[in-house]
Amino acid sequence: MSKAVTKSVEKTAEKIVVGVSDSASMRAVDWAIDRAHAHPVELTLVAAYDWTGQPFSQVAGMLRQVRSRIGAATPRTIVHLIESEDDPDEALTRATAGADLLVIGSHQRSQLQERFGMRALKLARQENCATVIVPEGWTPRHTGKIVVGLDQESSTSALEFAAHETEKSGARLEVVHAWTAPLPAFDPLVWIVDTESELRAAHRERLDAALDLVQQRHPGARVAGCLEECLPVAALRERGAGADLVVIGSHRRGPIVRITLGSTARELLHDAVTPLCIVPSAEGSESGVTERDIIPAEAGEPVRGD
Repeated sequence: MSKAVTKSVEKTAEKIVVGVSDSASMRAVDWAIDRAHAHPVELTLVAAYDWTGQPFSQVAGMLRQVRSRIGAATPRTIVHLIESEDDPDEALTRATAGADLLVIGSHQRSQLQERFGMRALKLARQENCATVIVPEGWTPRHTGKIVVGLDQESSTSALEFAAHETEKSGARLEVVHAWTAPLPAFDPLVWIVDTESELRAAHRERLDAALDLVQQRHPGARVAGCLEECLPVAALRERGAGADLVVIGSHRRGPIVRITLGSTARELLHDAVTPLCIVPSAEGSESGVTERDIIPAEAGEPVRGD
């Protein structure tokens, strides 16, 4: 059973769903408040039975305190409340229908996390909207840089999301493409190139095409590329340490993908202070961006920036 308290909202407001359950979720609330200072948002706060066994009455009371806190920080922000007696994962997933963002907090050092894994990663697999996971150690800061990972299969949805973020904030976008020399079974490029230098050139071409695509679709964006010969997690951790947001894509399905996504995100969130945004696939979406857009037929020019 659920009940909602709603108010009228401007059409231009960004629709954000925030999970409210425990101390970790307060970082998610802070992130949403910080975003509300930058542009109009419509917040939906969702409180449900917590999987740790916290009484629902306590969770619901926390939700009301959070609403008052948001009202004091950003009086013009529209706030909706959803109190649900259902499973919190199901309640949050339902609330994301029609939303632009889901924002949730993440415990980084608790024993419960090690034993049961991150519930945040399970929620990030929902396909209604992008999910921002805010680590416990995050504090409001504005470094003016957003980092997006360009993976081996070209995360065009993540690329588009990150480009829009830079347009809204005026930040600099850094597209990071990390590569290693994999076994032929895991990278089709290995079948069509003979040497490591050719493999490196092929990945450079892919990154260059991604930069061209961003610049074409977002001419006002400040964009730079970074090609790293290392594991993606290592490159994103290093480049994302001083960023406002790290963006990665999740555009495939299946148990192997869930393990891969969980491993990458878990590594990025471990001891991190930078929020992580996981963007689902937009196959067949209005953006019209496809994997083919960033895999050119001919070699491009050298990578811009570093």
